[in-house]
Amino acid sequence: MSKIIILSTKADSHLKFVTNHLSGEEILLINPTDMFDGDAIDYVYKDRNVQVYYKDKLLNDVKSVWLRRPTQLSARRMPVKTSHIAHVKNAVGAHLEMFSFAFPEALWVSDSSAIKFADRKIVQLRLAAEIGFHVPETLFASTPRRAKEFVDKHGICIAKTMAHILPLKTFAFTKVLRSGDDIDYTNLNLDPYIFQQYIEPSYELRVTVVGDQIFAAKVEGEETDGLTSQYRDWRYAHANDTFKATALQLSPELTKKCVRFVRELNLEFGALDLIVDKKGHTWFLEINPNGQWAFVEMETGQPIGKAIAEKLKRGKQSQGSRKITTRPSGS
Repeated sequence: MSKIIILSTKADSHLKFVTNHLSGEEILLINPTDMFDGDAIDYVYKDRNVQVYYKDKLLNDVKSVWLRRPTQLSARRMPVKTSHIAHVKNAVGAHLEMFSFAFPEALWVSDSSAIKFADRKIVQLRLAAEIGFHVPETLFASTPRRAKEFVDKHGICIAKTMAHILPLKTFAFTKVLRSGDDIDYTNLNLDPYIFQQYIEPSYELRVTVVGDQIFAAKVEGEETDGLTSQYRDWRYAHANDTFKATALQLSPELTKKCVRFVRELNLEFGALDLIVDKKGHTWFLEINPNGQWAFVEMETGQPIGKAIAEKLKRGKQSQGSRKITTRPSGS
């Protein structure tokens, strides 16, 4: 029986939304960093073929791999002396990275190289403009003077760190900055920030793309508009328990733009954040090429997990001629 490999952790809340639709399939959950606990991964190259062994069992006939959210390498998982941590992280990281290239015949949701490329904000902004989205003026700053000039020019901006990994027990919501605020721009060389012109929204969208299927939702929450609070980030609504999401029908034109955007990045999945302004213009903010989506399905009933499961079951057969579809409701 063909295998569907899921790269994640048992605690991942997204798993059930997909695995509930995979009855009858042989699912194998792998968290690569469990190597530290004895779940070994080995690769054998012979006669132009690569064989992969997981816990000493051959992984063959792999149809699909869902690269969901495996645990990142961290010093806390490495049972070695502090002086050896950098070496172990480099060695284990190189070993595990080969897993992403060991199943060329399988469908990856999504390919790890494509995810890394798509995660570059400059790449995203260029492509968004090419496709026809409105794109805010943006500064990726490590220079205090340039950051201050940018904020003063626009009067009001949003700002957030470029880091994906944060200090323990900290959060990094997108903040609103005004030129008259007392802002400390020092040490940007140690923590570069993204500064972007502020777009006054009519509403915000989270658009989840799975292959050619679209799941659009209007997202909102109290004190996330940057005017009554310092945040311009609907994720903050999760913190104050006011988050809401409502399924929304996109226009055919916007649907095509979103699907094309994900396809141009060679992704099978993408979570786009968009703003529709008071004049009806749609602004691109960013795409998370491997973002979370279960919270949207829970709020709207949209079958995002089912769409991912169906794609995994089809494997690379789904890469033929593709018709763009939109599924805004929970049907």
